Amino acid sequence: MPSRLFFAPTVIEALPGEALVLREETFGPIAPVLAADGDDALLAAARSSRLGLSAAIFTRDIPRALRLAERLAAGQVVINDTSNYWELHMPFGGWPGTDSGIGRLGGRHALEALTEIRTVSIDIAS
Repeated sequence: MPSRLFFAPTVIEALPGEALVLREETFGPIAPVLAADGDDALLAAARSSRLGLSAAIFTRDIPRALRLAERLAAGQVVINDTSNYWELHMPFGGWPGTDSGIGRLGGRHALEALTEIRTVSIDIAS
C-alpha cells in the first residue's frame, strides 16, 4: 500500500519551454516529454537549462542520436535507455560550465582525484 511518500511514475507531455520540471533536477519517477522541431530546436531546449548531469535520447536513428550526443552539454548521454544508467567503472559527473556537480565519480577519474602519485626507487645492489 502506497504511503504519503509514494509518487507514481508519471509522464508529462505538452510542457511549455519554461516549465520548472525542464529546468530543475527532479529526483523522482517523472519523465517530462518536450517536442522539438528539428535537432537545433532540441539542442537549444536542452541548453536552456543550467544543468548538465545526464541526458537520454530515445530514437531508432542511431547515427542521429550519436550526432546529438556529441553536441549535448551533459556529463552522460544514454541512448535508448534511462538516464539513471551507471556502472562503477564508468566516470559520472556534470558537464563543465553547468551547475551539475564538480569532478567525476567512478572509474579512473575518481581514483586519480584521490591519489597523489609518487615514485620510489630502491637501489637493491648496495
